[in-house]
Amino acid sequence: MVSNRKEDLYSYVRKRAIELAQSGDYEDFLTVETVIISEGYKEAQSILKDQKKELNNTCNIAQSSEEKENRRLYKKWINDFVGSNFPSLKQEYPDVKLTIRDSSFSFFNNKNQIDFYKRFSLRKLTGVLYFTGADGSRNKADYHNIVDKNFNEFTIDDLRGLIIIVVSNHF
Repeated sequence: MVSNRKEDLYSYVRKRAIELAQSGDYEDFLTVETVIISEGYKEAQSILKDQKKELNNTCNIAQSSEEKENRRLYKKWINDFVGSNFPSLKQEYPDVKLTIRDSSFSFFNNKNQIDFYKRFSLRKLTGVLYFTGADGSRNKADYHNIVDKNFNEFTIDDLRGLIIIVVSNHF
């Protein structure tokens, strides 16, 4: 049991480090590591020691002007395109709801939810689907290539297709 907790801790700290590095808010490995330690994970220093080069590279990409522009355009697209087109789609799918956050959005109903994010250093979407199994259990599935086009090329039919994933129950 202790081994699983240690693996979970290692997994969480590594995942959190990548998430912070990709945010564009941190300039290098050391600042990412410091944040994680300040969050109460004093083990971060030993866990991340082998990821220094990778995290420094990720921080550099995240702070590039191209990636900053991708994030800016994605946030604008969520509000301008997704937000403005959802009311007409809501008429077709009245049980589906939309939540818009700073850098993501979700379609959901009483059984399923799919969260969408911009893929790091790309203009593509990735998603996480949470669904209710036949036995009533909550399950999770990652959708790394939901649609093979850039978010700024989406049409209302593409949004409809994403909503159909939520309402179809065919995963």
